[in-house]
Amino acid sequence: MVPIGAPGSGKTTLLARMAAEAGDLGFRHGPDDVRLHAFGTLGYQGAGQYVHAAARAFFAARLASGRAAAFDATNTTRTDRRRLLALAQRLDAPTVALLFDVSDAELLARNDRRPPALRVPAGAMLRFAARARMVSVEDLHEEGFDAVHTVLPDTDDRFRLGRS
Repeated sequence: MVPIGAPGSGKTTLLARMAAEAGDLGFRHGPDDVRLHAFGTLGYQGAGQYVHAAARAFFAARLASGRAAAFDATNTTRTDRRRLLALAQRLDAPTVALLFDVSDAELLARNDRRPPALRVPAGAMLRFAARARMVSVEDLHEEGFDAVHTVLPDTDDRFRLGRS
C-alpha cells in the first residue's frame, strides 16, 4: 500500500489505525520510523537517501515474507512511487495507492495542532500538497497500481473513500 499526500493529510493516522485493527503493528513503516530509530528524533532530516533506502528495505522485507505493507511517506513523486512499485511487482505483491485529498486550509490547521517539534514548515507542506494534487487516479493506474482509492477527510479524524 502506497499513500500519496502532503504531511498532515492523515496518511500515518489512517495507516496506524489499519495496522492496529489488523493486529499487525509492522504493517505501517516509513522514513520517519527510520529517523526515530536511527537518530532518536523525527526532526533530523539529514542522510535522506539512506533513510529512504532503509525504509524501502523494511517494505521489501515485509512483502517478501508475504505480509501486507504500507510505505508511510508523502510519495508525491513518480520516482518515489516507481521504486515502491518495482519492489512490489518483483515480489508479486498487489499494489494499492491511497490518494489523500485534503485542502490547504485543513492541512495547515492540522499542522498547527501538532506538537511544536513535529510541525512541518508551512511552505514545505504547501509544496507537497501541490505535488500531490498533480497526481490523478488515472495517473496511478497508468503507473501500474492494481487499485487506487481517493481518501477524503471526514469528521472527528475519520476518513472516507472517494471514487477510484
